[in-house]
Amino acid sequence: MAVIFDTNAFSAFAEGDNKLLRAIGDETELALPAIVLGEYLYGIQQSRLRASYETWLKANLPFFDLLPIVSRGTAVSARLRACAS
Repeated sequence: MAVIFDTNAFSAFAEGDNKLLRAIGDETELALPAIVLGEYLYGIQQSRLRASYETWLKANLPFFDLLPIVSRGTAVSARLRACAS
């Protein structure tokens, strides 16, 4: 069974959060929804550590199955993003 990351979990994974790493254990099937990748990229654009995060992402993204966005999901994401702004 795959571990599917949300944005908070993916950020914690990138930070090497020990609690998260223990929870994942030996799971080798990791999945990332494309919308989560977009949110992560948006978040690191504003970070002073942007270059470091981009380097980490380039090295680690190949280990994830990138899950496609379906049209219904994009509309929901857009509404949520608009409410947060």
